[in-house]
Amino acid sequence: MAYIGRRGPGTGVRSTNPAHCGSLPSQYPDIICYNGYMRVLFIGGTGIISTASTRLAAERGIDLTLLTRGRHAADLPEGVHTVTADIDDPSATARALGSATFDAVVDWIAFTPAHVERDLALFRGRTRQ
Repeated sequence: MAYIGRRGPGTGVRSTNPAHCGSLPSQYPDIICYNGYMRVLFIGGTGIISTASTRLAAERGIDLTLLTRGRHAADLPEGVHTVTADIDDPSATARALGSATFDAVVDWIAFTPAHVERDLALFRGRTRQ
């Protein structure tokens, strides 16, 4: 499976032909091609809506990690990784994540501009999208 997308605004294309990644012209540096799978971090992922998304991502073969505080027991699909840390403690979160990098980060619990700014600071250089 190949996932083809653009950096920044725009839509992505999911293709069943991995050769599509090799056919992208080099004059399009904003094109991202994921051959095989994506590494994704969900901040949260055990709530009502995010649990369904966690299951769907795992079914689709996404290499998924959940960053949770560990307060909710969850019946997670096989292969889903978990990291326990409080996202509101950026130093502890950075230590818990170590050198891990991700193709995309989804924050299910960002409700204010301050939450988004925290995420931008924490994941800059650690994620592609």
